[in-house]
Amino acid sequence: MAADNTVDPDRYTNRLGLYCASVIKTV
Repeated sequence: MAADNTVDPDRYTNRLGLYCASVIKTV
């Protein structure tokens, strides 16, 4: 889990960006 936690921030930000883009596209 520790190794995953290190990469979590980048993956989380990338997912958040994609999610926001999806929401904006839907709206």
